[in-house]
Amino acid sequence: MNKTSNTFDISPIEPFSFFQFKYLLPNFLAGLTLSVINIPFCISMSAYIFSGQISYLIPIGAGVMLISCSVVSIVIAVGSSYKGMIAAPQSIIISIIALMTASIVLHIDSPGDTDRILSTVLTAFMVTSILTGIFLFLLGYFRLGELIRFIPYPVIGGQIAGAGLLLVKGSIPVISGISLGFNNINLLLRADFILSLLPAVVFALILFYVNRHIKYFFIMPVLILSGIAAFYVFLLINNIPISEAKANGWLLPEIGSTLLWSPEFTLSFNNADWIALKGETRSILTIMFMSAVIYLIKASGIEMGTQKDIEFNHDLKVTGAANIIAGLAGGIIGFNSTTGTILAQKLGAHSRWAGLFHAFFCIVALFFGTFFISYLPKVIIGGITFFLGISFLVEWIYDSWFKLPKTDCLLILVILFVVATVGFLESVGVGIIIASIIFIINYSRLNVIKHEYSGKNQRSQVDRKLDHRRILETQGTNLYGLVLQGFLFFGSANNILARIKLRLSEKPYTKVNFVVLDFQNVSNIDTSAVNCFIKIKQLSKREKFILINTNMKKGLVKQLKHFGYYSDDNAECFTFPDLDRGLEWCEDKILEEHKAVDKVNIPITKQLRTIFKNNKMAAQFIKYLEKRSYYRGNFIFQQGDSANGLYLIESGEISIMYGDGKDKSVRIRSMRGSGLFGEMGLYSGETRFADAFAEKDSALYYLSRKSFKQIHIENPEIAIDFHQYIIRLLSERLRENNYDL
Repeated sequence: MNKTSNTFDISPIEPFSFFQFKYLLPNFLAGLTLSVINIPFCISMSAYIFSGQISYLIPIGAGVMLISCSVVSIVIAVGSSYKGMIAAPQSIIISIIALMTASIVLHIDSPGDTDRILSTVLTAFMVTSILTGIFLFLLGYFRLGELIRFIPYPVIGGQIAGAGLLLVKGSIPVISGISLGFNNINLLLRADFILSLLPAVVFALILFYVNRHIKYFFIMPVLILSGIAAFYVFLLINNIPISEAKANGWLLPEIGSTLLWSPEFTLSFNNADWIALKGETRSILTIMFMSAVIYLIKASGIEMGTQKDIEFNHDLKVTGAANIIAGLAGGIIGFNSTTGTILAQKLGAHSRWAGLFHAFFCIVALFFGTFFISYLPKVIIGGITFFLGISFLVEWIYDSWFKLPKTDCLLILVILFVVATVGFLESVGVGIIIASIIFIINYSRLNVIKHEYSGKNQRSQVDRKLDHRRILETQGTNLYGLVLQGFLFFGSANNILARIKLRLSEKPYTKVNFVVLDFQNVSNIDTSAVNCFIKIKQLSKREKFILINTNMKKGLVKQLKHFGYYSDDNAECFTFPDLDRGLEWCEDKILEEHKAVDKVNIPITKQLRTIFKNNKMAAQFIKYLEKRSYYRGNFIFQQGDSANGLYLIESGEISIMYGDGKDKSVRIRSMRGSGLFGEMGLYSGETRFADAFAEKDSALYYLSRKSFKQIHIENPEIAIDFHQYIIRLLSERLRENNYDL
């Protein structure tokens, strides 16, 4: 999905042509449909930001929203890795911007100075957009976009729910002109206030119900236009003139000019209150962080909804550039729209023209907006804001209860509470801390002991004589092994210590002389867990057992050595490269204790007497063998070599190793002083599947396929006896392998 380079192939804008009318038509209709949805959205978000005492700035705010929608739509449509990408301002980010705007107005040093308020607020928008754009661009440039995915999912959900709560709360002053708060409690309880809210709430609930149950793409713009039409039908039926509706505050305020945006708005730094702006540093940082999070959430949603791959880091750079340009034009933050992009695709728009047409209609509204903005009912604009808020709340509070674990749902509620009472940025810290605690608790419950065994049911790959195998089986309970897994920290490592203590206290078992800890499946170990392994070593000294460590990574050995794990304190502690070598060492120690030592030099004639019925047959068989000598470390054969015979061992030690060329080789079998190997090559003639090399100087006898065919012709009885021996040998090995499993 994600490319490895910092560049991406951007398809050029397709040229207009009369012959492309059918091709352009769906893109034109998609752009028009999205504009019908997004233009009222921009106006409602402007009314949300500039509510209360600064509601007279709503038309200018609408211009800011539309210039943002136009700029980000053009840049992202041209530069995105997905050609059908649609962009727009984002309600979640706008909810934080609204808080920042209200805080600026509250703390500005000239509360009656309209120009100063406007300059300060627009400068805040510009600074926030440019800084956010730079932040997003750098994330993409340094390919850090994926890091945002490490933020716990419930934390993101809680913040989106918090944005929904702020949208619901912010829609109230848009509709009624009264802000929620204890200072206005007497106004909020009046019947006229409740009646003023009722139509907007009903409209929002209709939008919410239809949006959840009817997925037809034209339904939302039709409902919005129908709501506006219903408002004017109400005025007509009740003989209420438009001038009276404006006087009653039912419509959005007017502005003198027909132009919603002017370049002079972006050049008002000198008149801005920079002290008030400085106090909003935390809000700006929150917006930057949340923009990256929400961008990646929406990008993932677009991938799933359109079944198209998006190059996240490339699109982060494009989105960053779009917001820098929008900020310089006096606009607000915007980026990819999940619903808009999916809707455009459903309308048959698969070209960059869809986003460009969307931007074109926003520009038209930008230059001729006053004509219709002052005729938009507040009940509809506020209802849209209320609808967006309850959509977020229901999705992340109600729906998540049936989809997510209950601990995640409770965390979402905690994050929602922190957002409502403290702030967005604080909610991130609180959420990450709580999520980390929950993770630690849950992870500590995982069993870090993948498998436990005794020497009775798990042995090394060394071929042992029958009497030696019986000794190891009898004395197997002297060895206790644990195969560890996962990430080890104090909570989980302590379970290992407790399990060893429990095994030592179990009376039915014989005394434990060896404890083997295998780290093959351990990903890493926390510093706090080292203390537990120090305690295990101290326990080995008290209980007089030998501690064996296998498959330890170099970093882990270095870490344990630094904390004194390998210090000379009279406690026997050994480390082996793999579990097989560790078990071999323990078995050798057990056999030494019982005076059972492997013979490393058994004459071939003596070995053959155990295979054939009489000495004469053994003497005849040896004539077909070729003696070969190998020094320590020499390969007898390697994986992929042609297989033309088998080998019998007279002296030395041979190991059969298998490796895939990437991971280290695994020892399949080891033979000392006697035995045979390579028998599959004698029968199949296929290439060798493993390596065979001499662990010590070794003397071998080679039986080729050609010689074996001669035995069949010249001495068929010898061939039959040898076949029977091979069958017994393979059956015994198969039985041992099944026993180990």
